[in-house]
Amino acid sequence: SSDLPVVSPRSLPGSPRGINVELPADSECLLPSRDAAINFSNWTATATQSLRSPRSVVSTNGHSTPRPAPSARGGKGGRGYAAIHITKERPTAVGIGRPNKELTLRQLRDVMTSVYSSKAEHDLRVAGLGQPRKTLEQHLYSYLSHRYGMKHSVEDWAMAIVNAIQRYAARCCEVAVFGKILQNSLGENFLEVQEKIRSTAHDLLREILARQCPNLSQAEAEKSWQKWMKMGVPWASCREVVAQMYNSEDSSQILGKLRSLQVSEHSAISAPASVTFTDASGCAGSPASERRELLTPGCLRYRDFLQTLLVFQMQLTEAYLADAARFFKEVDADDDGVIEGAEIEELMDLLSDLDEIEDEVDVLEAHSADLAEARIATEANTHFNRLTFSQVAEHFSDLIGARWEAAQGRQRFKMK
Repeated sequence: SSDLPVVSPRSLPGSPRGINVELPADSECLLPSRDAAINFSNWTATATQSLRSPRSVVSTNGHSTPRPAPSARGGKGGRGYAAIHITKERPTAVGIGRPNKELTLRQLRDVMTSVYSSKAEHDLRVAGLGQPRKTLEQHLYSYLSHRYGMKHSVEDWAMAIVNAIQRYAARCCEVAVFGKILQNSLGENFLEVQEKIRSTAHDLLREILARQCPNLSQAEAEKSWQKWMKMGVPWASCREVVAQMYNSEDSSQILGKLRSLQVSEHSAISAPASVTFTDASGCAGSPASERRELLTPGCLRYRDFLQTLLVFQMQLTEAYLADAARFFKEVDADDDGVIEGAEIEELMDLLSDLDEIEDEVDVLEAHSADLAEARIATEANTHFNRLTFSQVAEHFSDLIGARWEAAQGRQRFKMK
């Protein structure tokens, strides 16, 4: 297996409410990619300001890409998601409005899709009314309450979702991302970055296949594509996509991970029973016992290729936002996932303080000046008296980016 942890084997990092979502010690996943049009190495690990991170993430036409809006159950003093974990354990019965004992990966992803969609609608509605946004965690609880009503059903569903995150994060990066957003270590706008990476990798592979076989009919080309999906993507094609999407330093890290995932002569006879096949998202799908396929030596499973790319970007983004997430937790006095008034000012102070960074790296004078300038710009552009972590990731992007550069975060980042 790969040594790329999708999430920490401990509780998911950055939880302001200490949600106990402990993941198995072998939580691992995989990934690859880059495009002539979009260089993901310049996506400084955060999906702030749409797809842009401070000073970096821009599409080739110079325009940022609009971000899907999300929403949540907000309000200070509201019931935190951690409160869902009732002390007295209740057996999870199967019944109307109650989940089965364990959610399948498909069921969990259906819930995630519905919650994301519901939150996007809610965010648009409250924005039009001039009301504050909620966190994804708050919205999840509101969503469950609205849908299932009964308190015990809401609690059962919430615990089933948390347990499913623990169980499937190792197989599916998008599940890990959902957990990390709930825990405030990723912003909600990372979702669009994730989708952009997935679609870019897919499109580039399609282009490579078309270039390699220019005389194939549409039906023949589709048959060749399905063969790649079943028997593995050629290493040369994977390497080309990585070279297009990332700079040389990032490519080196990613290709190093991918090499360990190549199908060897010994494993090429047939997928073992433990191997699962992927769906379009790159998540593991049905067991190989249901679909045993020949795997071509020297190739990569599409799932491994895509998941490696997604995990790389997730880890990079999480590292970029790490200080902001840590400081956010410190200043969020009532642990409700929202900061207000003086807490916002305190967060700016902490992000602007270079003392901690100077203990680790030599901070250039130019970086200090950039950080001071970013602080002024952030204060001028922040017209909110209440912020969720996702909003901090968006609206504090200049300040977070300047601190990241001062700390030489990009140069020091290593994929786990």
